[in-house]
Amino acid sequence: MSINAAVLGFNWRRQRTIGDEISLLKKTLPKFEGSSLSKAIEKAKMAEIVDMSLVNQYESAIPIAQQVESLTKERKELSQQKNREKHYNRASLVAFLGTSFAIIVGILSIILYFLIFWIIRYTFRDHSIHIHVQANCFLDLIYTQVQA
Repeated sequence: MSINAAVLGFNWRRQRTIGDEISLLKKTLPKFEGSSLSKAIEKAKMAEIVDMSLVNQYESAIPIAQQVESLTKERKELSQQKNREKHYNRASLVAFLGTSFAIIVGILSIILYFLIFWIIRYTFRDHSIHIHVQANCFLDLIYTQVQA
């Protein structure tokens, strides 16, 4: 479940950061008139005076334009997957389960501690004076060493 939340988070981050890549690639494209690069190439070739350097510049920008189109398509697909909502839902569930587990383990460890204490106390009921004396002697020993 946490791996799924992480993958959704990476997809959400990709969707957010892909716009920067698209902007950078669009800045490298040459300025052209029209809605697409292919129409600009056709228009440059059909002009009365054909500027081959402009046509070559437009044609060399075709791979960049294709990359921009593929990134735009990828961004659209990622936005349709609704990764943001899914990521937040799964991450909230993982956080809830982790917190609940930590609280339950803490409570169970306290219960186990008192259970073991109870078992030891009632198992060695007859020897409690002996154990108490030994504990006091040990504490006295520590106390005298601290004062020295």
